[in-house]
Order: sequence, then C-alpha cells, then structure tokens
Amino acid sequence: MVLVLDDTEHVWRYHPNNLILVERYYFFDARHDIVSLSAMNNDEGETTGVLATILKKLKLIHRLFFNPKFKGGLAHRDVKLILDRLKVSQGCKLTFEGHVVTLVATEEESRQAELDGIILVHPAWLHSCYELAKRFPEANYPIKLKNKRLRSS
Repeated sequence: MVLVLDDTEHVWRYHPNNLILVERYYFFDARHDIVSLSAMNNDEGETTGVLATILKKLKLIHRLFFNPKFKGGLAHRDVKLILDRLKVSQGCKLTFEGHVVTLVATEEESRQAELDGIILVHPAWLHSCYELAKRFPEANYPIKLKNKRLRSS
C-alpha cells in the first residue's frame, strides 16, 4: 500500500492513482501574499482544518484496506481501488431517511423528491458504483412506484 499526500499534482504524473491531492498548508512565512499560521501564532484545531480532514481520510482508507471482511488476503488488496471507490461517492450525501436510496416509493413521494431536488434511486445503483468504482447515471437504476391506496370512509 503506497499513498502520496501532496499539494502539487504534476510531480506525481506517473502515479496519479496513488495521489491524494491536499490543500497547500502554510504554517511558515514562505510567501508574502499569504499570512501564515505561525505569523498569526495559530495552528489548526485537532478536529478542524486541512490536516485533521486528511487524517480522517487516511484512517478511513486504512480501515478499509485492513478490513478482515475484504475478499482475498493482503497480497490481493490494492489501495488504488479503495481510492477509486471513495471518489465515486465524493460530493454525494446519502440520506436514507429522505428516501434517496430505496426500493419503492409512492407517486406522491416521487413528486415531492423531485420538487426537493432529490433523486430516488434503487440500491443496485449504489452496489454497482461501489463494485466497479465508477459512478453510473442514476436514471439507469429507477425505483418501482407503488400506488398509495386511499382509505374509504
């Protein structure tokens, strides 16, 4: 497992799949147009900032790489696949309470989701994206609409 954390992408042009591109970190006064953290007599917090965010991501990658439920032994694991799978869901916010990933929905729920800008998608979409480390069009994985029965009084 080899990961590269760097703020300069072109340096790693032969190993882009192992690169985690990070925001440039200015602790010391290296440039005159940016106030460094040392000049402000400050640093990032333990839970906020660039370094804390990267640490969380590295811990997630480590946990996924060494997951005992992973198929095959360590020799068959590739950190590039983990990074690819994480990129697939980048920018997505899955909210199961909001019926984003669901098997069925009523026509009313479907209309409301559309009004709210929510895409209702079948769980097979999530599975396919994860397995092939590729984001597929949500429209290819529609849910089933069920008719909501009205009560007679």
